[in-house]
Amino acid sequence: MNIVTCSDKNYIPGVIALYNSLQKSNGSKYNFYLLADGKPKDFEVFDGTGVNIIYNQSLDKNPKGGEWKEELPCMYSRVLIPEIFGDVYQKSLYLDADTLVIDDISALEEIETEHSLLAMPNKANCGVQKARNDYQFERWDRSDVEPLKHWSVNSGVILFDNKKWISNGMTTKFVEAVSDDRISAKFVVQGYLSIILEGKFDYLTPDWNTSLSSDIDFLNRGNKIVHYIGGRRVMKPWEHGETNLRYINYWKQNYLDGKILWKY
Repeated sequence: MNIVTCSDKNYIPGVIALYNSLQKSNGSKYNFYLLADGKPKDFEVFDGTGVNIIYNQSLDKNPKGGEWKEELPCMYSRVLIPEIFGDVYQKSLYLDADTLVIDDISALEEIETEHSLLAMPNKANCGVQKARNDYQFERWDRSDVEPLKHWSVNSGVILFDNKKWISNGMTTKFVEAVSDDRISAKFVVQGYLSIILEGKFDYLTPDWNTSLSSDIDFLNRGNKIVHYIGGRRVMKPWEHGETNLRYINYWKQNYLDGKILWKY
């Protein structure tokens, strides 16, 4: 199993903290890869570290047509992980760049997956009961398909079974879903993943993807991976100003003093 994240230059502070947290909690056991959207100059902070950078791996073009919106090429990169790493790794763990690994994650290697991926349903993280159209999608004009009635997937922490993903043609299905002009997902990747998976994914429990607010009592709950969920200027500790200081200081003090130093 390897660990993969995706980032443009805006999320470099998050990648630094994620990598340092992984080193502190799991040592150098796992190869860590960054699918980077940008130029090598933007990512010089990682030179000479254990972060393996692969540049500009995303869908060749925006399936919706026209120009990419800001950050979207990077966000789509995660669906290519099985094809990039499938010849080397049976499983790949994708982590959003705003997560921290705070405990041993080796148990994920032993989990048998029935489907193409293992992730946490949104019901556990957001209190959302189903992948309702009004929650997941800005537009749903498909009269030929009944609205989704299964659990939606949270795409911030995903354990891919690389060979199953490839053999089931999931990347092609994803591109087809994104290309369908009758549908527009609010949450981009996880909206379209929910369409192609049709509820057929193995469930992670919330301790593998715990969303954070101002409460940092997550340390006492046996959680493995914590997630600073929300828009980049809403819940990201490197841009959050003076609010939620305990929550921000924990992130800075514990995860910005590792192998990669904070330079921003």
